[in-house]
Amino acid sequence: MEKNVKTGNLSVYEHVLLLAVIEHFHKTTARDETLQETTEAYLNLMLDKSNNWLVFSKGLLLRSLNEFSKFKRMERALTQL
Repeated sequence: MEKNVKTGNLSVYEHVLLLAVIEHFHKTTARDETLQETTEAYLNLMLDKSNNWLVFSKGLLLRSLNEFSKFKRMERALTQL
């Protein structure tokens, strides 16, 4: 898995696992700037290399919910929903 992360080639299983980690962070961690930045980093990694439409759609939904609290990105978040 170390080699896959460096090259950016993640399997569908790893994408789903990454989505589960993001959901877990949102349910167990206080909502603050650090959580939003961490979530954004994970989602950017996942969305850049996603080949599965379902994983990509869920990633866009999570990104739009994550960006909704930032006023400058609210318009993009609303168009993604």
